[in-house]
Formats: sequence, C-alpha cells, structure tokens
Amino acid sequence: MKLLAYRKTILLAILLVAFLAFTPFAIYENLPKDSKYEVQDWFTRLTAKNFHLPPDDFRPQDQDEIINEYKRRGFEMKCYGGLRPEEITVPGEDFQCWFIIKSAFNNIPAKMVRLNFGKKTLSSVNITFPDSSFEELEKYLERRMKRYLKREDDISVDIFGKPIVSWDAKHGTVTTSAEPTENQDITLFWSRYKAQAEETNSGR
Repeated sequence: MKLLAYRKTILLAILLVAFLAFTPFAIYENLPKDSKYEVQDWFTRLTAKNFHLPPDDFRPQDQDEIINEYKRRGFEMKCYGGLRPEEITVPGEDFQCWFIIKSAFNNIPAKMVRLNFGKKTLSSVNITFPDSSFEELEKYLERRMKRYLKREDDISVDIFGKPIVSWDAKHGTVTTSAEPTENQDITLFWSRYKAQAEETNSGR
C-alpha cells in the first residue's frame, strides 16, 4: 500500500510539473500575433544592448556602413525593403532596419531603434521608450541639446494630441513629445532635414 501511495505521489508530481511547463506555452500559442511579438521582444530585451549614440550625432550616413557597424557591436538587426506607406517617415525612404535595445543614451530604459534609409543613405531614426522613461529622457535632452535651437510648438502635436518639441541639431532635426501619454510609448525622432530649411523652402 505504501509503495502504491508513493507511486501515485510521484505521478501527481510529474503531472503537476508537466502542467506548469505546458500552461505558459498553451497561453502563449493562443495570444494574438501582436501580443506574441511583445512577449518575444520582452525576453530579447533582457539580454539586449544599450544604444549609446547621442541624438545630435545622427547624420546622413551610408546604409551599408551603418548596418555593418551595428552588427559588429552585437545588435541583432532585421532589415528589409519594400516599405509600406505607414513605415515611411520621410518621403523617398525605401529600406528599414530595426533592433531591440535595453536602454538608450545615458542608460534610459528603451525598447527599439528603427533606422530608415533612402537611396542607401540614413534618412530618419526612431527610438521607442516606455512612457515611464519620459522624465528621465526629458532631463537628458535638456542637458544634451541645450546648445541647439529649441522649437516648442503648441500647434503641431504627436499622434496622441500632445504638443511636440524639437531641436535643430548638427545634421538634422530631433523631435519628441513635450508631454507623456499614459500607457503609450514615447518616440524620439531624428530626420536629416532641418525644420529651419523646411520653413525657408516653404516660403514661411
């Protein structure tokens, strides 16, 4: 009887371990595709690298040079052409690379970097941060970008209706949201085109 009870205990323990191991997998398999990507990105971010390049150091660099440089640094880049309209941030872009990061600049928690190219040259950069990083990012930008012309616009807004702020950097314009939106990512955007040049060209 004792042997039978022992075997039942072992069997129950095995079934419990199997259940606990299988349940997360079953839940994952039933998640929507976007949610699966979020889970994958979360695990990737645990071992991802920090993105060090300051926002005012972006420049219209050669596509192959950038890709080779970041691959050497250990970033797991995914690149493709044939961009959809919603993936194009500056007219003429035809190629994109993206990679997961753990943090950016001064170790500010971050999520992802997207590099867009047009005619084999870097055209724009999008760096995504969680909304919890807003204050830290804001302080960093105030220190880092203080030598550049700052533009605060109450008319132009981000996709959530919040005002934006931008700086005319050395080789383009750096833009981000002036206010956070709860539970929505923050995007820092660099474009090779300066706002000042755009205003001159538009006749304003």
